[in-house]
Amino acid sequence: MREQTQGIDVDQAAPAAVDLEQFASYQDDDGFVICDRKNPNAWVKAETTEQIEQ
Repeated sequence: MREQTQGIDVDQAAPAAVDLEQFASYQDDDGFVICDRKNPNAWVKAETTEQIEQ
């Protein structure tokens, strides 16, 4: 039996820079919501948040 493996080029897999102006956020009664200004169907809601440093 022959085993197949797949290599990943890390440079190509790295995400592009994120334009933070594309996103909006607000708090509601149940948590914190982050949404995409360009795509109203793209949003995430969380009950807890953590600070992310660039």
